[in-house]
Amino acid sequence: MNRRVHYLLLSIFYSLFMKSDKTMNFLTIAFITFISFILFFFRLGNTALTNWDEAWFGSVAQNMAESGNILAGKWNGQIFFYEPPLLVWLLKATIKLFGESEFWLRSVSAISGVFTVIGCYILAKQISKSKLAGILASLVILSDIEILFRSRQINVEILLTVLLLWSIIFAVKAYEAKKIIWIISSAICLGLAFLTKRASPLLALPAIGYLFFSSLTREAGSRSAGRVPLFIFFITFTIVISPWYLLSYLKWGDQFINEFFIGYTFNKIKSVNASVGTSPFFYLNSLKHAFKLWTLLIPLAAVWGTLKAFRDRKIAGLMIFILTFLILLTAAPIKSSWFLLPIHPIIAVILGIFLYSCLKRPGLASQGRALLNKYLVFAGLSLIFVIATYQLYHYRRDYIVPDTTNNQAVISRLAGSLSENGKSIYLDDEYLPVAVFYSRKNVIPLRFSRTENRIPSLVDIPEGSLVLTNLGTYPVLKSATGIIFEDMFAVGDMLLVRSLGIRI
Repeated sequence: MNRRVHYLLLSIFYSLFMKSDKTMNFLTIAFITFISFILFFFRLGNTALTNWDEAWFGSVAQNMAESGNILAGKWNGQIFFYEPPLLVWLLKATIKLFGESEFWLRSVSAISGVFTVIGCYILAKQISKSKLAGILASLVILSDIEILFRSRQINVEILLTVLLLWSIIFAVKAYEAKKIIWIISSAICLGLAFLTKRASPLLALPAIGYLFFSSLTREAGSRSAGRVPLFIFFITFTIVISPWYLLSYLKWGDQFINEFFIGYTFNKIKSVNASVGTSPFFYLNSLKHAFKLWTLLIPLAAVWGTLKAFRDRKIAGLMIFILTFLILLTAAPIKSSWFLLPIHPIIAVILGIFLYSCLKRPGLASQGRALLNKYLVFAGLSLIFVIATYQLYHYRRDYIVPDTTNNQAVISRLAGSLSENGKSIYLDDEYLPVAVFYSRKNVIPLRFSRTENRIPSLVDIPEGSLVLTNLGTYPVLKSATGIIFEDMFAVGDMLLVRSLGIRI
C-alpha cells in the first residue's frame, strides 16, 4: 500500500473519529445508536419473562393498565409499595400502546441502555472536548456485561442508571455554561430517579451538589444571584417528586409510611442478602465480572482520575460519584451487584478519557510527526475496538437472557384461561411472579422453594381449584393435604391439576 493510500485511509479515519463539526458529530451518535439498538434489541422478546423482577413489575403494570390507578398498582391483590412507580408507569404505557408482549415490555430497559451509551459518549466528549474520548467511552460501556444484561431485562436499575447519568451530564453542562435549561434538566432527571428507586438516588447528591456549588464559585456577582440556580434546581426537583409522594401519603397514610419507607427502605438496607454475604470485596468482584478485560485498566484510570480531579472539577465530580456509591454500598449490610450499576457509565467515561489521554500524547502532533501521531491513534483505537468486540462475542452467554421460564409461562397462561373469574389459582412451586403475570389471576403460593421439601403452608384447597405443581413436589402435595387431584395438563415437569375436594 503506497503512501497516498495511507494518507487517504487516515484522512477518512480522522474525519469520522477526530473532527468535531456538527455533521460528523451527528453521524457518530447515529452510528453509536445503531450499534446499541442491535445489541440491546437482538432477540429481546424471544423468551418468557423471568422471576422475579421481570414478571413482578410486568404484573403490577398489567393491573395498573386495567384499573387505571396511576398512584400504585397491585401485586397479586396487594398494593405494590416496593418501588416508586416510574418504571410501572412506562410499562403501563407500553401495554396500552403495544400490548403485553415480552419484546415491548423489555423495550423500556433496552431504550434506557441505548441512552446510557449515548450519554457516555456525550459526557466524555463534553469533559475532554474530544469526540474520540466519547467513542472510547461508548465502546467500554457497550461491552460492559452487566449493563448489557440489565438492559435486556425489566428492572429499575438500568432506568435509574440512565436518569442519574443524564442528571450528571446536565450538571456538567450547567457547570460550563450556567443556563437555566441545564439546571432544570438536571433537576428533572434527578427527580425522576427518585420516582424510580427508593434510596439509591441519594448517593448521587454529593456529586451533583459539588458540580453545582463549584459552578457558583466560578461566577462573579452577588451571593443572592448565586442562589438563584440552586433555588431553581430545588423547586424543579420538588415539583417532579412531590405529587406522587404526597398523594400516596394522603391516600394510604401510615400504611404508605410503614411499608414504603420503613419496611422496604430502612429495614431492607439493614438486612443481609444471604446468597452474597457481606464481603467488603463483593463490589470489586462485581466490577470485575462486568468490565471483564477493561478491569485491568480501571486501577490506572482511577489513579489518573484522582490526580486529574485536583485540576479539573468536572473529573472531580465524577470521582465523587463513583466513590460515594462504592464506599457507602460496601458499608451497607445488604449487597447486590445491580445496586452498583449507576457507576458503570461513569467508570466508562473515566476510562474513555484516560484512554484518549494515552493515545493523544502531547508533542506527537508536531508537524514532523503528524503522520506518526495518526498511525498511533488509529492503532490504539483499533486495539480497543478489537477488545470490545472480543468481549461482546466471548461473553455473549452472560448477557443474553436464557429461556428458563417458558414452560412456567405456558402452563400458567393455560391455568388462567381455565380458571373461573374471581377464583384463585394455587401454586405448589417457586415461580410466583411468572404464575401471576401469565395467568392474570390471584395466585396463592403453597411453597416458595423446590429445594425445601416442606409441607405446603396452606392445606385447605377448595374443590374445583386449579393447582400449579411439578413432578418433584406433587407427591408431597398429595400426602400433606390428603386431597385427591385430577391431573389435567403437563408441560415439561410442570403440572396443572384440579382439586376434587375428596380426602383420602
